[in-house]
Amino acid sequence: MYLSEHFGRAFWVDSNNEFRSCPLFVNNKPDYSQADYVSEWTDWEGVNYEILFNIHHLEILNSEKFKDIMVNSDFNLTEDVYNEVKKCYNFSNLEDNNSYIDSLLTAGIWHGK
Repeated sequence: MYLSEHFGRAFWVDSNNEFRSCPLFVNNKPDYSQADYVSEWTDWEGVNYEILFNIHHLEILNSEKFKDIMVNSDFNLTEDVYNEVKKCYNFSNLEDNNSYIDSLLTAGIWHGK
């Protein structure tokens, strides 16, 4: 699960590989009663696609490699940290992103549940 301060929403990939989201309460806990499918969003004005696609990618990795044991968040993610972590990601070999995952862990962006 990814808790996004940028979007004010939680994101995850469900068991059917659907990209889901729901709003966050003031205490940053997900409001599952308002869950939706990102594919059904109709208002895309102002949505930063790069951030959204990066969240989606992280959640695919999380669901496939870590069986949803990681909780991700951008609450402590500064632009500088984001750019440094992004440099570590191996776009040419999607099967080998251990350095990227290690960078996220080291930067404190990923936490165990």
